[in-house]
Amino acid sequence: MFIKLVLYFEARMRTNERARARKIPPTAPAARKRNHHRLLQELSDLRLQLKNSEVTIRNVKDEAVALRRKQAALLRRNIELEMAQQELEAQKREQETLKQSHEDLERKVRERTEQLSKAYELLRRIFASIHVHIAYLDRDFNYISVNRAYAEADGQVPEHFVGKNYFDLHCDDEIRAVFEQVVRTGEPWTMYEKPFRSRANGRGETYWDRSLQPVKDLDGSVSGVLLSSINVTGRKRAEEKNIRLAAAVESAADAVVISTERGIITYVNQAFEKITGYRKQEAVGRDQHMLDGGKHDEAFFRGLRETIRRNGFWKGRLLNKKKDGTLYNEDCTYSPIKNQEGEIISYVSIKRDVTEKLWLESIAQSVETMNNIGYIFAGVRHEIGNPVNAVTMILEVLKSKLAHLEPKAIEGYLDRALNEISRVAYLLRTLKAYNMYERPDLQRVAIGKFMEQFLSVVREDFRARRILITVALAPDAQFCYADPRALQQILLNFLANASDALQDRKDPSINIRVFKRGGMIRIEVEDNGCGMTEEEQKTLFKPFYTTKPKGTGLGLVIVKKMLTMMKGAIEISSTKDKGTVVNMAILDGTGREAGQAAGQRGHSA
Repeated sequence: MFIKLVLYFEARMRTNERARARKIPPTAPAARKRNHHRLLQELSDLRLQLKNSEVTIRNVKDEAVALRRKQAALLRRNIELEMAQQELEAQKREQETLKQSHEDLERKVRERTEQLSKAYELLRRIFASIHVHIAYLDRDFNYISVNRAYAEADGQVPEHFVGKNYFDLHCDDEIRAVFEQVVRTGEPWTMYEKPFRSRANGRGETYWDRSLQPVKDLDGSVSGVLLSSINVTGRKRAEEKNIRLAAAVESAADAVVISTERGIITYVNQAFEKITGYRKQEAVGRDQHMLDGGKHDEAFFRGLRETIRRNGFWKGRLLNKKKDGTLYNEDCTYSPIKNQEGEIISYVSIKRDVTEKLWLESIAQSVETMNNIGYIFAGVRHEIGNPVNAVTMILEVLKSKLAHLEPKAIEGYLDRALNEISRVAYLLRTLKAYNMYERPDLQRVAIGKFMEQFLSVVREDFRARRILITVALAPDAQFCYADPRALQQILLNFLANASDALQDRKDPSINIRVFKRGGMIRIEVEDNGCGMTEEEQKTLFKPFYTTKPKGTGLGLVIVKKMLTMMKGAIEISSTKDKGTVVNMAILDGTGREAGQAAGQRGHSA
């Protein structure tokens, strides 16, 4: 209301100002009177209005005060609401934080529970599958749990033991005292190689490494025990076996030496001390070359080691020297000791002093040689004497009756004389062959190529005799170590003997097989000829003894000598009217470039 009144006076004042500005002419007195009266009336009305306005203003002021109070109250309310809103938002944020924390906690609990579950499952699997026998018992020794190894040791399942008392199954007062001591003191107990006899499994006495650990609560009191056992019966038996083996090795008549890969001695037995004169303390830690008698050089020992790597052993004869300087011969066998990766870590050698044996053999050989010389001279006298006597008789006949003989008869006598002389010449050639290979020229021979060349020489002759020759060459038999000339002479002798045995036989055949066995190359020649009796086989290598009309009895003697000079061997087996098998062994030529010296001088077949 007050505002309206003010606006009204302002409007009147602007109207008067505009009227003065237009310079309205003065009115008449009557008009002025009317105007004055009207103005007074308006002024009275204005005063009344002003009075009313004052009342209104007071009312407005009161309303304004009330309004301000309301506004203040509203402001306070708004502030309270805002504070309440902020508090609600803070509570909401706190609830969100609590909710997030709760979710994080639940997630961590789930993760931890899952981890614990996995850990428990892992421990359960380990407990179930570990080879150690484990049993968990309460403080009264009742089974709470056992693993599978523990149960299977008695032929049971783990559930069989749960709830049963240990000493109801195993009556052992000594062990009961130990169990009670562990529960009473809380201290663990361990015993190694404890003998044990179970009433349940019937295995007899076994040996165990056993441990008893107390299981304690948080307050330190013992609530149970954990029994773990490992069956060491196998180890115990092996130790006992090793003790017996060590005792046997220690008391063996042959010397036993163990050395490193570099030849440093790590063990010798009592026989070594007796043979060499070195005490064990003097030998261990020293190089084996301290025994070297000076005959073998470093190349020989390199070849020896190469032979061991290739064949798995070396066997031969060494000249060694005792502590007092005395030389002695020993037969040796070297074998490697390998680790799990197959690498050679040491060598074991078995040595036998053969000095006295060789001396006795030399005496026996001398006696045999004297006997053989007489036998050989008798054979030579017989083999040469008969043709000479025949020629002498022929010449005497010709001398006394030459004038009365016809030319044809004379020619017959001369042919007989030439035949006898040819027989003597053949014998002399054979004797020459006997001495031809005193020192064979050993070399690496490619077997396939050698057999191909050899068969190309003889196959046509045997085909003319209608004798079938077959050859089977094993893939691993590629090289031999021999004198190729001697090898050819040996095979020619085998085939010649087989050819003689195949005369008048149905479907005659000779089968040649070449294969590898025992580190040697084997050449086997088999025929389906007439064969030999056991008595005939006993004289096969006897000089000048033969069952063939034109034989000298020296063929196989020469073959055996050739093979002996090449470190080879020969075996012959025969059955009368079924055939003969000749089997010879010669050195394997694989890798011979590195180990020629050792193979030539130290190997024995």
